[in-house]
Amino acid sequence: YGWADYFLNIPVDTYGHGLQDLALKIKTPVTNSSVLDVQFHYFLLAEPYQTFGRGEKSALGFEADVMTTVPLMKNVRLQGGYSLVNPTEFAKDLTGGDSHGHWVWTMLDFNVK
Repeated sequence: YGWADYFLNIPVDTYGHGLQDLALKIKTPVTNSSVLDVQFHYFLLAEPYQTFGRGEKSALGFEADVMTTVPLMKNVRLQGGYSLVNPTEFAKDLTGGDSHGHWVWTMLDFNVK
């Protein structure tokens, strides 16, 4: 469901209507050792939500994720990423959110073998 974790508690965040994630994922080498991972997600309720006098709603918004992985030495790599969530007004009402979600992160990964 994307890296921003906007929808964490699926039964609660969707009022029990489930979550569909239409995703496009692209992973490509940037250099001989670095990798770029780009993902786009479009979120919908699995079962439309009936609103009073305004019909059914199901669109929850989209998320864009970008991550890069750079090996530093054997068994050590640096990862960094950015996620943007653009929820619909309906999704903000469901989750109690009030704006776009931004998430920036870095990680130093040691693989002990």
